[in-house]
Amino acid sequence: MTAQAAKKTVETQNRDADRLRSLAKLANKGDEAALNELRALLGTAEWDVLVNRFGDMAELAETALLAKCYGSHKLLVECTRSKLEAMRLELSGSSPTLIERLLAERVVASWLHACHADYQAAENSENSVGMSVQLAHIQDRAQKRFLSAVKTLAVVRRLALPIKVDVNVAGTVTTKTAEKASTPRHRFSAVGIEN
Repeated sequence: MTAQAAKKTVETQNRDADRLRSLAKLANKGDEAALNELRALLGTAEWDVLVNRFGDMAELAETALLAKCYGSHKLLVECTRSKLEAMRLELSGSSPTLIERLLAERVVASWLHACHADYQAAENSENSVGMSVQLAHIQDRAQKRFLSAVKTLAVVRRLALPIKVDVNVAGTVTTKTAEKASTPRHRFSAVGIEN
């Protein structure tokens, strides 16, 4: 794609996003015609733009937390976003399932929240005892959510591993990898029994 074609594509996407944004505002104000026009877009490429821009709650939450952490410091926000994306990619692996992607997202979000709670506690360490207790409670809860997300991702990954079975036949031990059955009729096919 040439630079000119890429620029035109970006301009078109921005124009479509602006149009969808204005339709959404009108629909939120009760404009039935705008709502019907949005409904007509379901399943189209324009709808995909709308969903990707405005429907990612994880990204919206991340943006809100980064704004709370850094305020108007755009460089810090972008540096942290890059780190979070690198963490997401590493946690997701090379070919993640949907649940692995969602759990990797949760691990990253809860890590960010735990770090923010640690930062708040450190910044406000000279406040009243009541405030310190409240901040410590927030830290503890954030840490528990982070560890729970990490553990859940690890359990999902462990359950997805193939099952290895040692079979002893006439004194010879062989290791076979049992595949998970997709339907009940193939339940025993991994060990050579057909039903």
